[in-house]
Amino acid sequence: MKKKIWRCCLLATMVLIFLSAGTCMAANQVFQDTQEHWAKDYINELARLDYVAGNPDGTFKPDKNMTKAEFTRLLISCMGINNPSDDTTKNFSDTAGNWAIKFINEAAMLGILEPSEYPDGLQPDGAIKRSEACAMLVRALGKLPATGMTTFNDNDKVQLSEYRGFIKTAADLGLMSGYSTGNFEPFADLPRGQACTVLYKYLYLEGKIPTITPPASGTYTPSFTGNIRYVSIDGELYDTNTVPVSFIIDFIEVPAKSLAVHTSGINLNNTYIIETDSSKNADIVVHNVRYAVKEYALSGDKLEVTVSSRKIHKFEVGNRTYNSDYVYLYVASRDEGYYLSDMTVIDDNKVKIGNKVYNLSNDKITISANDKNDFYDIVELEITDKDNILQLKATDPVVMDNLGISDIAAIFVDNSTLDLGDIDNIYFIIGGTRYDLSEVTLDATGNFNVDSEVYSYDRVKMVIDELQYEITLLHSNKAKFIFYCDEGSDQEWVIVDDKYYDTEDVKFIKGASIYDVDEVMVVSRNLYRIDKKQYTLDSNLLVQVDNKTYTIYEIYWDAQEQATVIETDDDVDSTLATQPQEIIFYNDDTRYQKGTQDVTIYAYREWVSFSKVFISDPAHYAYKDKNYDLIGAELRIDGIEFEILDTAWHGSTAILDIFMEEQ
Repeated sequence: MKKKIWRCCLLATMVLIFLSAGTCMAANQVFQDTQEHWAKDYINELARLDYVAGNPDGTFKPDKNMTKAEFTRLLISCMGINNPSDDTTKNFSDTAGNWAIKFINEAAMLGILEPSEYPDGLQPDGAIKRSEACAMLVRALGKLPATGMTTFNDNDKVQLSEYRGFIKTAADLGLMSGYSTGNFEPFADLPRGQACTVLYKYLYLEGKIPTITPPASGTYTPSFTGNIRYVSIDGELYDTNTVPVSFIIDFIEVPAKSLAVHTSGINLNNTYIIETDSSKNADIVVHNVRYAVKEYALSGDKLEVTVSSRKIHKFEVGNRTYNSDYVYLYVASRDEGYYLSDMTVIDDNKVKIGNKVYNLSNDKITISANDKNDFYDIVELEITDKDNILQLKATDPVVMDNLGISDIAAIFVDNSTLDLGDIDNIYFIIGGTRYDLSEVTLDATGNFNVDSEVYSYDRVKMVIDELQYEITLLHSNKAKFIFYCDEGSDQEWVIVDDKYYDTEDVKFIKGASIYDVDEVMVVSRNLYRIDKKQYTLDSNLLVQVDNKTYTIYEIYWDAQEQATVIETDDDVDSTLATQPQEIIFYNDDTRYQKGTQDVTIYAYREWVSFSKVFISDPAHYAYKDKNYDLIGAELRIDGIEFEILDTAWHGSTAILDIFMEEQ
């Protein structure tokens, strides 16, 4: 299964241009004005990979600023759209007649450029700012702006930028860093040398380059021992002089303009080395048929290919051509992270996806083209020597994103329905992160897809106008979603380091006492109250989440989120570290209960929850800074009283066995 990622090409500007098909760049090319430039290795590596070329005079001009029009042209080309048609829409007041108008309009349509962010015009031929580049690249990656502060020295400047969330995401991803001064300089212009560095890192994030460090210029020297003219695939011979042959390298199709024998395999276009003894062979494309390769072998001027499967390569719908690496694939209306290139062809009616074979006559296999705007069921395949032709039938969307309340048919709560017209806000807590309704992707079977991860509806909490609901069933009907939920309850969250937790999953520790969230009242920022006493935050108050204990450096109540917000330092050792990970209770040597649910112990002249006491050793426990004997203590489990007779560690110190007798 592949991760859901955007695949893109590279930089195209009016002067810094894409290399035309078939043009080869020597591996050690150095532009005359980049030899001493800090970004020369990134620039040369992109040139070596045939992504960029310099100016006719042999220069690159790495310190010249990139314009917004050029950068927009880049991103749209990166998304595989090389000839957008809309040159009439006026998304911006000053782009009519601009050379890049089609690409600017396409960017606006795709949400890469937001017209509302440029009320006075785009100024397309003006330099693009570093902050603007962050926003456009993060959107192209399909990521969201992050919350919280950056670590740059000029964070005050960053916070003044409307793109501060995108800057933090770009920094967190390692996509864009600051200067040697520690500053980010969000309002500085983006030069071409920096653009090449950022784009190289972008390629790394997309999985197209195996390392973040480019090789030093001039280190690669291929060794030739002869040319390769023929390709043999399962006995069928193809002449590369007359038959189009390509290789898929890091999701990029590289047409074979020249093939030669290399000491470790095949030299492709004097640029790539395809190793014949590799455990992961590049796919090969002949005509329009793509093959997954089991083995490459050389025999004189012939490349012998043993294939493991046949795949879809490119296909047309309407007047657009699509590449299978970029087309989403859904099995039985489920979004499980597949692309069409993950599907192998068995015959006209059978395909294999993952480890399962599907029959197109009975199983619903759906693809989405045009960025999830159009959906088609694959009903049959026509297999020829030169192509795998898809027979498609238009169908209702099986996946929807950018949702609004209008995309919900009904929300059932027990035996009644909510009035959708009275709902102001819906959001979801998924994997500890909050997502608005418009930020999630839903498939027809009720799966949520966020940040390239798939979650079933029963792992998601739904919040509607400050009430929290458990989703018991979710399905779609004619591209609208129907939610079935349990009765709502008051929303209660604790946000620890930007991650949302239920209050029962968070504990506070002060001294030798454990407190539930509702026992610690946050009076104001870094001021709290426990047992009617007020304290200023210091290192004595700890928080436990995800089985780790942390020092708190900031705590406050967020009225908008209706949640306690905690920022922590590194995790620390504490008395809680001696706590057993699991407790098992035995009655008359028979296992009675695992875990402390509904278990209370008599301490401090009251019955208290067993989960709130410290087990300092097998014979003792502590509560509210006072030590007690564990052996002889009184317990209640579901109202039945017991006396503890003995205890013992089980499995080192991970499990504590407690032996008791009913009173």
